[in-house]
Amino acid sequence: MASEIQWPAHVFGYPQMRGYGYRDQDNRIRTEVEAGPAQVRQMFRQVPSDFSVSIIMPTAVFGLFESWYRLKLDDGTAWFDGPIETGEGIAIHTIRFKQQYQAQRHGPSRYIVTANWEAERRPGLTEEELDTIIDLYDHDAGEAIEDFEDLLDAMSLWDEGA
Repeated sequence: MASEIQWPAHVFGYPQMRGYGYRDQDNRIRTEVEAGPAQVRQMFRQVPSDFSVSIIMPTAVFGLFESWYRLKLDDGTAWFDGPIETGEGIAIHTIRFKQQYQAQRHGPSRYIVTANWEAERRPGLTEEELDTIIDLYDHDAGEAIEDFEDLLDAMSLWDEGA
């Protein structure tokens, strides 16, 4: 689902590598039994992901960010389309703030904004695409797939708008 609200990366920038990480929310339910292994089953297929991000902004830009957060995102409750990075590369996904952001001075004229974003869903490969890529892996030569995005481009599977 695409959002009408876009992350203005040309103004606010992109998340920094330091401190960046993500985790899929757990979609399993586990039931312990008296004897034998526990039963585990899937609760849902569309698994949201949580992202820890930090963005360094000049003080004037931070003022714009505060207004954008309040006015455009309705104090952080609205979804927006923004950049996130996963093992498949950087792409635009529908995300929102999971909780209130935090801001801290970073030198005399900058702020570092830290936040937790929640991705509505993280599109991935289809099973057929995954099988194709695994089949392309050259086990004999020991060559690893090092640039996933280039591989997808070569296979014409990567859709920049995904």
